[in-house]
Amino acid sequence: MNLDARARAAAQAIDHSATRLDPVAGLDELVRRRRRQPLQRAAAAGLALLVMVAAIWAGVVWRGPTSTQPALGPGRTVAEGTAKADLGRPLTVTLSAEEAGDEVTGTAEIISDEGGEAFSIQLECAPKRNDVLILGGRVSESNMQDPKVGTGSAVLLKPGEPDRMLLWFADSPPAGDCDAFARDIPDEVLAGNRFQPVEGDIKTG
Repeated sequence: MNLDARARAAAQAIDHSATRLDPVAGLDELVRRRRRQPLQRAAAAGLALLVMVAAIWAGVVWRGPTSTQPALGPGRTVAEGTAKADLGRPLTVTLSAEEAGDEVTGTAEIISDEGGEAFSIQLECAPKRNDVLILGGRVSESNMQDPKVGTGSAVLLKPGEPDRMLLWFADSPPAGDCDAFARDIPDEVLAGNRFQPVEGDIKTG
């Protein structure tokens, strides 16, 4: 190759290189790339949002609707009022018992009319047997030697004209089962004549 041929080849190489490195062409390509990038980013963001919505919807469908438990309504009055009865000694008995669902709450307060001695029963159940309402529970407070705190106790109410009452004491209800304690009261006690008439107003429901 002679000198002229080498010069022409070098010139052509420079021209080709200038075409590849043309700053205007490079700027146009950069602008096109930057225009494509926002579109690509928007498309990626839209796809991510779609995936997230689909995942949330799938979770809702999988779990199903959330159930809500109905709230218990107001309690039913089981026994309310104050009465006097001679149960071995003159006593004043104040009852306040309510039932909500399967739960009975309330107290029976027994005070000696002769002064000083008193105890309270924390009521836990109120079953009926042989037409007798059994307000059962445990002694929660006492300033007497008997009954002691923790003793299984019950106020037995027999409706009639007049109403009649009897106090029953036994060992503590087994494992805290007040209904079992009430079932253990002998039938002859519920059907017997040991009940004493009361003076006062006790409402039962």
